[in-house]
Amino acid sequence: MLTRRYRPYPMSIVRAWLWSEFYFVVTLIVDELTGVNYGFLLHKPEAFSILSFLSESRPLYLLQLHGVALLFFLGLYAPFAIVDAVRRNQRVGEQERGHSK
Repeated sequence: MLTRRYRPYPMSIVRAWLWSEFYFVVTLIVDELTGVNYGFLLHKPEAFSILSFLSESRPLYLLQLHGVALLFFLGLYAPFAIVDAVRRNQRVGEQERGHSK
């Protein structure tokens, strides 16, 4: 990925979010039909984890899972956003210096 300069863009977050929502719905249906707790959508894991900090109320728990996923996506994209912002500021600074000559 690095050698071919593949990288995510802001729309990548939206695309990943939408695919994860599709996965969420399919997995939730399968979990409900089979009683399996794949993805911890039916209930929290019994062992202590970051999910232990989420609500005991199932609807709120599922909503909070979405929030955790969104934070995860944004955290993974953050280094790219920072590099983009630095490069943008450098270009603006170079343009301003070019106009002031």
